[in-house]
Amino acid sequence: MNTSSTSLPYNKVNLSLTSEAIDFLSETTNGTSHFAILGQLIKNTSVTPSSTSKRGNLITLDVG
Repeated sequence: MNTSSTSLPYNKVNLSLTSEAIDFLSETTNGTSHFAILGQLIKNTSVTPSSTSKRGNLITLDVG
Protein backbone atom coordinates (compact mmCIF):
# COMPACT_ATOMS: atom_id res chain seq x y z
CA MET A 1 0.00 0.00 0.00
CA ASN A 2 1.15 3.49 -0.78
CA THR A 3 1.65 5.42 2.45
CA SER A 4 2.47 8.77 0.84
CA SER A 5 0.21 11.70 1.63
CA THR A 6 -2.56 12.36 -0.88
CA SER A 7 -4.52 15.58 -1.24
CA LEU A 8 -8.22 14.75 -1.07
CA PRO A 9 -11.17 16.93 -2.10
CA TYR A 10 -12.71 16.52 1.34
CA ASN A 11 -11.28 16.99 4.80
CA LYS A 12 -13.51 14.86 7.01
CA VAL A 13 -15.00 11.37 6.95
CA ASN A 14 -17.38 10.17 9.66
CA LEU A 15 -17.81 6.45 10.24
CA SER A 16 -20.00 4.64 12.73
CA LEU A 17 -18.60 1.20 13.43
CA THR A 18 -19.89 -1.66 15.54
CA SER A 19 -17.51 -3.37 17.93
CA GLU A 20 -17.46 -6.33 15.54
CA ALA A 21 -16.38 -4.05 12.68
CA ILE A 22 -13.61 -2.59 14.82
CA ASP A 23 -12.44 -6.11 15.70
CA PHE A 24 -12.41 -7.00 11.99
CA LEU A 25 -10.46 -3.85 11.07
CA SER A 26 -7.83 -4.69 13.68
CA GLU A 27 -7.02 -7.96 11.86
CA THR A 28 -4.96 -8.64 8.73
CA THR A 29 -5.29 -10.66 5.54
CA ASN A 30 -2.11 -11.92 3.88
CA GLY A 31 -0.12 -9.49 6.03
CA THR A 32 -2.19 -6.44 5.03
CA SER A 33 -4.12 -4.57 7.71
CA HIS A 34 -7.86 -4.39 7.11
CA PHE A 35 -7.73 -0.79 8.36
CA ALA A 36 -5.13 0.01 5.67
CA ILE A 37 -7.43 -1.50 3.04
CA LEU A 38 -10.36 0.60 4.31
CA GLY A 39 -8.17 3.70 4.22
CA GLN A 40 -7.21 3.01 0.60
CA LEU A 41 -10.85 2.46 -0.35
CA ILE A 42 -11.78 5.81 1.19
CA LYS A 43 -8.92 7.52 -0.66
CA ASN A 44 -10.11 5.96 -3.93
CA THR A 45 -13.71 7.09 -3.42
CA SER A 46 -15.05 8.69 -6.57
CA VAL A 47 -15.61 12.44 -6.24
CA THR A 48 -16.94 12.92 -9.77
CA PRO A 49 -19.30 10.71 -11.76
CA SER A 50 -17.39 8.40 -14.09
CA SER A 51 -17.62 4.98 -15.70
CA THR A 52 -15.50 1.89 -16.20
CA SER A 53 -15.77 -1.27 -18.26
CA LYS A 54 -15.57 -4.76 -16.80
CA ARG A 55 -15.85 -7.85 -19.01
CA GLY A 56 -17.33 -5.70 -21.78
CA ASN A 57 -20.05 -4.20 -19.55
CA LEU A 58 -20.13 -0.45 -18.97
CA ILE A 59 -20.45 0.33 -15.25
CA THR A 60 -21.48 3.85 -14.18
CA LEU A 61 -19.72 5.04 -11.02
CA ASP A 62 -21.61 7.61 -9.00
CA VAL A 63 -19.98 9.97 -6.54
CA GLY A 64 -19.04 8.11 -3.36
